[in-house]
Amino acid sequence: MPIMISDSERQNVTWCEDCDHVHPATRNKEEYYWLCLKFPRPKGHGFVSRTVWTGEHYNRCANINMGFCPVFAPRRVPPNAVKPAEDAADRGGP
Repeated sequence: MPIMISDSERQNVTWCEDCDHVHPATRNKEEYYWLCLKFPRPKGHGFVSRTVWTGEHYNRCANINMGFCPVFAPRRVPPNAVKPAEDAADRGGP
């Protein structure tokens, strides 16, 4: 069941895709695999197995954000880069 939020709450939602803290090596993967640079994972504390550590140095964005991240920072876009919305508009997209 989807989570329902009001229009006023929607204006304050933080989307990881718009955040500068997503680890660059994970951003090109499916969103579930994105890691957040602001939430390091203490080595040996994965709690999945007593003997194996996952090796991910940061926590996954999907497990942290919940829509209202306190450390959200707008993603910085290089000056010569085209923003995705502008690119879609140039191609006749939404």
